[in-house]
Amino acid sequence: MATPQNRSNTKAGSGQETSKKNYTGQRYGTNDGELRFGQIDKQGRVTAGVQLNAKEGTHTFSMDNDGERKGWTTSISPGHLQMQCGRDSTKEEDSMVFFADNGNIVIDAGNGNIRFIANNVEFTVKGDNGSEGNFKVNASESILLEAKKIQCDAKNFLKLATPGKMEICANENLKLYGGIIRGVTDAVSGKDSKLGGKNFWKKQQA
Repeated sequence: MATPQNRSNTKAGSGQETSKKNYTGQRYGTNDGELRFGQIDKQGRVTAGVQLNAKEGTHTFSMDNDGERKGWTTSISPGHLQMQCGRDSTKEEDSMVFFADNGNIVIDAGNGNIRFIANNVEFTVKGDNGSEGNFKVNASESILLEAKKIQCDAKNFLKLATPGKMEICANENLKLYGGIIRGVTDAVSGKDSKLGGKNFWKKQQA
């Protein structure tokens, strides 16, 4: 049976006054895994209140008490990480919730893809001033949308722009409506037309 071990958990080199010290740390463990209380990290800067380690050294779960990771909870898996819930929930319930009181939520797959699979996917973006409430998508190559219906409603302004080519195609019917429709080409770049348009042309050159 595993027995507790009381020991001094002092890390970092001798003479470094900033290194953490813990004289009440305890360890319970076997060859397959261990549970540590008051474990100090290798740099001697953070004390873990509770740390759970598997046989493989980098397979760990840590709840840190102080230092640069005060209040952090860190789970590291050398293999897969899986979470499952909602067996006893209904379809209408929020079975899994990620909530951050302050700060950002980052999902990063540096060498893979991110997939969302659901009956419906909803994004709600809230902002109380003009600098927030924005939904931004950046892609280094392509943005592809495929659906039976694609509908875009803009309350105040809608613009589609490209410095290259644009195509609008409809094999059946194409309807265009506007209170006023004006067409401007590069013909007004040198001399304005009778109906104007040169100022609009200049704005588009940016």
